[in-house]
Amino acid sequence: MSVVYNILLDNGEKTVATYSNEKLSCGDKVAVNIPELDDQFAGTVTSLFNVDDEIDTSAYASVVGLLSEADLKRISHLKEEERELVSSVQEIAKSLGLEMSVFQVSLSLTRGHCRVYYTADSRVDYREFVRQFSRVVRSRIDMHQVGARDRARLVGGIGTCGLKLCCASFLNSFDGIGIQMAKNQLLAINIPKLSGQCGKLICCLKYEDGAYSASRPLFPKIGTEVTYEGNLMKVDSINILSSTVHLRSEEKSVTLSLDDFNRVKKGLALNEKKSDIDAELDNLSKAISSTFGSETVLDKKKDINKQQENRNNSKRDNNYYKNQKNNKYRQNKKHHYHNNNNKKGA
Repeated sequence: MSVVYNILLDNGEKTVATYSNEKLSCGDKVAVNIPELDDQFAGTVTSLFNVDDEIDTSAYASVVGLLSEADLKRISHLKEEERELVSSVQEIAKSLGLEMSVFQVSLSLTRGHCRVYYTADSRVDYREFVRQFSRVVRSRIDMHQVGARDRARLVGGIGTCGLKLCCASFLNSFDGIGIQMAKNQLLAINIPKLSGQCGKLICCLKYEDGAYSASRPLFPKIGTEVTYEGNLMKVDSINILSSTVHLRSEEKSVTLSLDDFNRVKKGLALNEKKSDIDAELDNLSKAISSTFGSETVLDKKKDINKQQENRNNSKRDNNYYKNQKNNKYRQNKKHHYHNNNNKKGA
């Protein structure tokens, strides 16, 4: 077994790396050598896991070592330089009339590489751009075109939920998100509200889609007609989370639980659905909860359920002994009948 580390680089990219020395911990600041660039970038260990020795890890990035205080100060100066370079890059792209949006520049720890991140709707001929920018940065330039969702992942931010963007925290890949997922979850099709910082549909539509897809067939379709308390009503809306169905007619509207709706649909009266013991429990719960709280109600419910169980067991025992007595009586009567017949035959 060998240990492999998930590393979040300072430029927002994620990579998997190995380390031959002592074991690292989550949160450690490290220098990582990226194989395709053969250069080092700063990053943070986010997680670690074990892999079998048979797995080839030679293509993985490698951790060079932990960053010292001097390294962290140097990285702070590099980040200031990166922010200045973004402005220079944008001016050069604008002067050349390139239809590209440069949003980030990342320098390696050795300053031997400069990676430029940009978005564009089509392919961009950036050869002249690289020649002019190389005179400014004096490093090897690596142009990196990304999509809108990758841009949001690299830049980061806070979502409408108030938490860090999913793509910038735990998502390692992007799934397809369609407008049908929003319809399936009965959300108002308001594209601005359903869009994230990337301008695409929010990724969290995918998280609950499976649960909604499984629950949706249990609910009636909008417009389904039922007769409720003598009135013909239609299903106006449903709420899968609260498991309720809203009915509406010209005279009134009412909200029923899904179980109540199914009983109404079958023509059963709602007041017939509860047994005596259920009614007793409900009445007792309301009376006690207003005085003692919910915990006492639960204890009392347990006592009543136990009493009901004892009554059922008692009835079952009585029926058993009664059946045993009847069976014994039948056997005696049958035996007496055979004895009388034998006497008559003699």
